[in-house]
Amino acid sequence: MVKALYYWLMGQTRSQASAAAVAFTLALLLTGLLALSPDLAFAGTGGSEVSSWYNDIAAALQGFWGKLIAMAFIGFSLVAFKEGAIIPAIFLIFIGLGVGIIPEIVDARFTLTF
Repeated sequence: MVKALYYWLMGQTRSQASAAAVAFTLALLLTGLLALSPDLAFAGTGGSEVSSWYNDIAAALQGFWGKLIAMAFIGFSLVAFKEGAIIPAIFLIFIGLGVGIIPEIVDARFTLTF
């Protein structure tokens, strides 16, 4: 009876509530794992551990794949404009125009010593 009342109050079916409980449990386990193993944290290390990742992502966003992603976002924005979704379309245009220049903004704002 209590479970049925809970499901009714929360506006969820039993399977939706079960999926939410599993997701919450996984998030709680991940938080506990990170809290118990501080050696996984990269804080205060100077960034040398992630410099190769950053360089790869920056090169990809400024190269062919970045142009392809930007064109996809702009294409999706045109479809959104056609469907009448103005706000999401404007958001997609800004993301499409910003994809290629995000690494330059990060480099200009933060001086990373890799």
